[in-house]
Amino acid sequence: MPEDQLLRSATLSRLAGNIATRSETLPDVDTGSTETQSASEPAPVDESTAVREQLILRRATLSRLAGSIASVAKASPDVDTGSTETQPAPEALGIAGPIFRPWEPTESYPTWYLDELSTMPDARFIVNDLAREILEVEQPIHRTRLAKLIANACGMQRVRQSRVDSILAALGRSTVRFDRAGFAWDASRPADAPVPYRPRVLKVLSIDEVHPAEIYAAVAEAHRRNGFAERETVVRAALSALGGKSLTSTVRPALEKAYRQVTPG
Repeated sequence: MPEDQLLRSATLSRLAGNIATRSETLPDVDTGSTETQSASEPAPVDESTAVREQLILRRATLSRLAGSIASVAKASPDVDTGSTETQPAPEALGIAGPIFRPWEPTESYPTWYLDELSTMPDARFIVNDLAREILEVEQPIHRTRLAKLIANACGMQRVRQSRVDSILAALGRSTVRFDRAGFAWDASRPADAPVPYRPRVLKVLSIDEVHPAEIYAAVAEAHRRNGFAERETVVRAALSALGGKSLTSTVRPALEKAYRQVTPG
């Protein structure tokens, strides 16, 4: 990300400057006379010789290190910092977040893990670990979908409601937080954090599996982008942004409800 590159360049520049300053503050060292002593004449014993040699070596090392760091900082790609005015976070504007891509398991687990959730700590650990992995990709995710994805990763394709309930019961509070709408979030995410919408989410999920706040964000952006147009225009623009194809009997009510919330009165 550009912010990361900017921070890295600034940090390297400061580090190079600090090292150069440290090198300059070292005491001046007399490297000795330029006269050449006779090979047969023994060198005088000087207790400060070792100290001088260490200072010379230290200064040279610091100089090389400062030069190397400065070279790396200059090699970092240029970053456009943009306007000096503070820009609001995309989520605060209710605009689009990352394009939705469904979670896919990276490995499979035995089905019997799900049968031992109440008695086997290792099974609960695996289920909670899977939940964290899924939340990282798909949050907010409906609680039923979360449980079914965990079951799928354990080799179970047809998932009964009783299985859904047992999986959800095994999830710890430090792993997942459920909101009033029935959606799961990473427990570390603040409950009052803004919710952006994810483009193309309706290409994978049903409207019931999309968080109401996400639908609201899509309608709010469509309302702004279309110059506060009539309801039908805004609703269809929001549908397109979410990746939907048609205003079905379940999709239209959800979008129109969000429209009423965006334009109260």
